[in-house]
Amino acid sequence: DALPAAAAKAARPCCSQRSPGSASMTMLREPFRRAASAFHYGGHNPNQDYIYALRPGVFHKRGCASGRGRGCYGFEEFVALEEYSNVLTTFFGDYGCGKVQQCLSHAARPAGARSRSLERGCSLVAICHSYRNATLTRASVARAKAALDDHAFVGLTEAYTTSVKLLLATFGVTPQKSDFRVQRGQTACHRVAVLRLDAAKCRAAYASNRLDYELYEHAHRAFCTRLAAAGLRDDPDVVAELAAAELCGTLDFTDAAAVCGRLETPAADAKREKLRAKCPNLPW
Repeated sequence: DALPAAAAKAARPCCSQRSPGSASMTMLREPFRRAASAFHYGGHNPNQDYIYALRPGVFHKRGCASGRGRGCYGFEEFVALEEYSNVLTTFFGDYGCGKVQQCLSHAARPAGARSRSLERGCSLVAICHSYRNATLTRASVARAKAALDDHAFVGLTEAYTTSVKLLLATFGVTPQKSDFRVQRGQTACHRVAVLRLDAAKCRAAYASNRLDYELYEHAHRAFCTRLAAAGLRDDPDVVAELAAAELCGTLDFTDAAAVCGRLETPAADAKREKLRAKCPNLPW
């Protein structure tokens, strides 16, 4: 479905001097954590569907911004909706969007024969976002994995400082102290942080995003391999961050019990209740 390499080189002569993906970079987020954030982020959930207008008249009902109330969608309902599940696999592995096909054909035309309106509107993020119904197959997963493998850099949000160090090493940039900021502590109510510690909601998200978890595990292991190749595995900051996030170890993100079971411990319960105490006015 993608534009053949020969056609791509003809359309963009500078590409003939580079291998596919040699200047590409992206960051992935663990699917449950991504869904928890999206549920409370305007425009990325059915209760606030004012950007993509996925189901006019059905989604985006007045008074549903918090996800509570009659006719509003709760988190478990949100993650079960086809438009909002397996969005990583859809984005990287599904090329069935009609506008994408139109843009690929447009890109193969000589520069003087291209439509200016299409030229402005052919951003993949804008024309074929992941919030759509897509028929995903094993071939979709394979394409998504191959697409990520072609990227020069793939980072993980759960290991942000480590990802920045790998990014700089990948592109030969010397890091400066100012590249790393001290993370702010959470002193106020943070409902997303509370949601991310809910084991039941983790399992609900996992059930609807199994393909994305398979893709995340693939990226996770590639990330660890690239860290080792860059000589970063012994960096003290990297060691500490990977341990805290349980990355590059025995945790397998294709194992639902292992992923969500981390939240079914006394320590996780205590942390969740501590965060809830900061939100006394929110009903749980």
